Amino acid sequence: MNEVVIVFSILSILGFSVLSHYFLSVEILLKFGFALTGFGLILGVPTGFYYHLLLFKFLKKRVALPFFWWLSPLKYHVYLIEYELKGLKIWFQIGALGFFISLGGCFIVFIGLIK
Repeated sequence: MNEVVIVFSILSILGFSVLSHYFLSVEILLKFGFALTGFGLILGVPTGFYYHLLLFKFLKKRVALPFFWWLSPLKYHVYLIEYELKGLKIWFQIGALGFFISLGGCFIVFIGLIK
């Protein structure tokens, strides 16, 4: 199921980029792209920070964390108890959503710049 969503998303993005090239002005693409990038960053950065803060709080009692543990935190999820992982997962998903929204905004800005 996840693969279908990924393929559909990629095809939708490509279709949007082709259609937007013909039907939208450069100003609209740039304004919308910058707004989407800003919204994604406003959503993703605080939630991502809070996710890493919670993960550190849960893990510091159980595992000696290396200095750059936050660059690849998913491998430390195995050390969490089920209820901790459940509470942490929502912050992980919201932060990832913000990241992908900001990437989409950057893509729209790119489309606007090459038009």
